[in-house]
Amino acid sequence: PPNILDEESSPSSIVVREKEEVTLICHGEGFPVPNITWKREDGRPIENSDGRRG
Repeated sequence: PPNILDEESSPSSIVVREKEEVTLICHGEGFPVPNITWKREDGRPIENSDGRRG
């Protein structure tokens, strides 16, 4: 199963105003390689500044 590394230093939630920049980092490991997805409180995926979901 996937394993989130360094979970203690990462907040489980963060509040950012619309149009404000934020950097989200998640280190994980597993086989197959885990797919990490960031989501809004309402469940919609968060898109990167270049329009990609991540």
